[in-house]
Amino acid sequence: MKDLIALVADKKMEAGVTALVRREANFQIRPITADVYRHPHHDAGVLLEATDFLQVFRNSHQHAIVLFDREGCGRDALDPAELQRLVQEKLDAGGWQGVRRDKLMRDQSVKVRPEKRRSCHLRTELCTWWSNPPS
Repeated sequence: MKDLIALVADKKMEAGVTALVRREANFQIRPITADVYRHPHHDAGVLLEATDFLQVFRNSHQHAIVLFDREGCGRDALDPAELQRLVQEKLDAGGWQGVRRDKLMRDQSVKVRPEKRRSCHLRTELCTWWSNPPS
């Protein structure tokens, strides 16, 4: 079973997550096995279809994370906490009930350096982690 399935909204988020999971030595943690997918409908696609997309990974991944920007997701008027609650309820109903459901980043910018030494600016307004309960 792999550690993480990530569903992201765009190329920058994909590059950011990929770079982070490859840097276990920097964080002094064990290697993370992960799959990162970019949703073809970007922010709105992640918001509206994350549950269906992640459903097929429930038996193959221990944790899930979804990343998208509030601006552009179609629910821009909602504050980050309400948007998180909405996504959390959907994923909980889809079997990804979380032991840990923290808002990891709220309206923050994170800079990471992908392998090619180009700077990648990852802007996330919603980043939530779900655990797949053991069968």
